[in-house]
Amino acid sequence: QYAAALAHYGMEEWAAAARQFKTFTQQHPESDQADDAIFYRAESLFSADQPGRARDLYETMLQKFPKSDVADRAAYGLAWCRREQGDLAHAARQFERVSARYKQSDLRAEALYRAGACWLEAGKYKNAHKVFTQVMNTDDGNEVRADSAYGAARCLLEQEQYDRAVAAYKEFLKKYPKHSQKPQALYDLAWARKGQGKNDDALALFRKLTETDAADSLRADAMFRVAEGLYAQEEYKQAAKYYEQITRMEDVDF
Repeated sequence: QYAAALAHYGMEEWAAAARQFKTFTQQHPESDQADDAIFYRAESLFSADQPGRARDLYETMLQKFPKSDVADRAAYGLAWCRREQGDLAHAARQFERVSARYKQSDLRAEALYRAGACWLEAGKYKNAHKVFTQVMNTDDGNEVRADSAYGAARCLLEQEQYDRAVAAYKEFLKKYPKHSQKPQALYDLAWARKGQGKNDDALALFRKLTETDAADSLRADAMFRVAEGLYAQEEYKQAAKYYEQITRMEDVDF
């Protein structure tokens, strides 16, 4: 029965998996696999877009089996449930608890990064910057450190600490030149330059972004900023060319 439940889980048949894991735990409550069954039932429900029910099961599993081999994953899943339910502050704190409590877990750095991401989305930029900086100073995976470096720079920009933001974005772009957030970092750096009053530098960065393979929406926005800058400099023909390019772009709401 447990094997059948795992088979449904492996095939991403979430409803069937959840039912089978529930049946298993009801019929074999003392099984050595009871903790795993509760955990995978919670995972199945989460994957089926039922974070409320999943949260209850993660909490149950952690209460009954605090020393389980999957306790760290259950605690991590609980944080994601909070996140999906829009409770960003509680999610951030839960992600931080995962990192602090399960120091040997492979999820430690990722959980801390997710805490920072939740604080950032909640507009708690000081909290987010502190957490992102902690991740940057770990020896964990390069990818999560890179993501945190971008997040830290974003926090400084949101707090209008333009000089520090410029330095942080430059360091990020230098250290992680192939990162997926490079186009967005260029865009943010341009705004940080504007915040410093260095409009020519900002214009050059926006122009550079228009020549990348960034998403159309981001390139269109950059084109618009270039057009605005050229118009302000009374370079009307050049500005018009950028405006025209935007109008020819499909699926761009401008």
